[in-house]
Amino acid sequence: MGPLTILGAVSASIGLVQIMFPKFILKLKPLGIKSSKQIKQGGYITLPLGVIVIIFDSIVIK
Repeated sequence: MGPLTILGAVSASIGLVQIMFPKFILKLKPLGIKSSKQIKQGGYITLPLGVIVIIFDSIVIK
C-alpha cells in the first residue's frame, strides 16, 4: 500500500463523513462555512477525488 493509496483512503473517508454528518462538522465551527449544504457539497467533491487517487495509484503508478 503506497502513500497515495493511504492519502486517497483518508480523503475518501473524510468525504463520507462530510456527506453523512454535516451537522456535526458544523458544530465544530469551521471558518467560512455557514450551512450544512456547503459541507455536503465539499464531501461530494472530496469523495470521488479520493477514489480517483486510489485508482491512479493502483493502476497507473504500478
